Amino acid sequence: MSIITGMKNKINLIIKYLISLLILAVIFFQIKFENLLKIEINFDLKLYLMIFFTLFSSLMLRALRWHYLMRNVNTRLSIGFSIKLLLTGTALNLIVPAGMGDVLKSYFGYKWSNIKERILAVSIADKLIAIGGLFFISLFIFFYLNEKWIIIPGIFCLIPLSLLILLRSKGFVSFIEYLYKKSRIEKYLKISFIELIKNSDFSVFKIFVSVIISILAWYFTYYILFLSFKCLDVNISFFQVLIYAPVITIVRLFPFTLNGIGSDEAAIIYVYSRYIDSSEQILVAAFIYRIISLIIPALAGTLIIIFNKKEISKAN
Repeated sequence: MSIITGMKNKINLIIKYLISLLILAVIFFQIKFENLLKIEINFDLKLYLMIFFTLFSSLMLRALRWHYLMRNVNTRLSIGFSIKLLLTGTALNLIVPAGMGDVLKSYFGYKWSNIKERILAVSIADKLIAIGGLFFISLFIFFYLNEKWIIIPGIFCLIPLSLLILLRSKGFVSFIEYLYKKSRIEKYLKISFIELIKNSDFSVFKIFVSVIISILAWYFTYYILFLSFKCLDVNISFFQVLIYAPVITIVRLFPFTLNGIGSDEAAIIYVYSRYIDSSEQILVAAFIYRIISLIIPALAGTLIIIFNKKEISKAN
């Protein structure tokens, strides 16, 4: 059975790679290469220092959110551990769909700390809260920038956060327990449902603070995209970039590609063509954004996994 499951996983991975490559191929067929070659990238040192400061701020806020959720009377891990785990999850996002590396990183967290249920519960809650934070950004866009349509993707972003709050309802917990046992996840993870729920009992105040941290983290994350446009001297405001943050994130969550490779670029070209005439400039900005926000942290995460192999082997 394990061989068959392994084969299925490999086939699914290959299919997702092919879909990503197909989307990228369609994008490249739509653009003009002569225009692409004419694009000049601005190599202003101050601009790149600003980009890496923004990236650092985004990563630290995301690590802080996980660290804050993780802390309780019985569990105290260092902020360094939280940063290490965040980068590990980013590396895993290169090979799994829908940003699920942010949850699968809990395996490494368990091996490095010998804490199982709490780390998995916190990693799931952290993902739900991160997505939920975009709802409040969409509310700001709805009222302040008068973009009425944005409330629809915003509501989609609110659903994951609502699931976390619904865990306070016994009826909802019973329904989730039925699904959990029916899907045999309990047998696969070797984690009891009761222990998982017990470790998911976050206070309303803790969820509220975590949402605030999420909003700040998203601000810095999409400021990276804004600065990516500035690398090409594109005339676009930060608020124009921020408007489509919920849309781009929802596209990335669809499990048909690997962490939105291809679909992200297609979505960015589609939504920002409202402000920018050159599809080629938008594409290059999208690639710069991906390299800075995903590839660089993922490389750091890959090195962490490689250099901690011995530690994982000892734990096994």
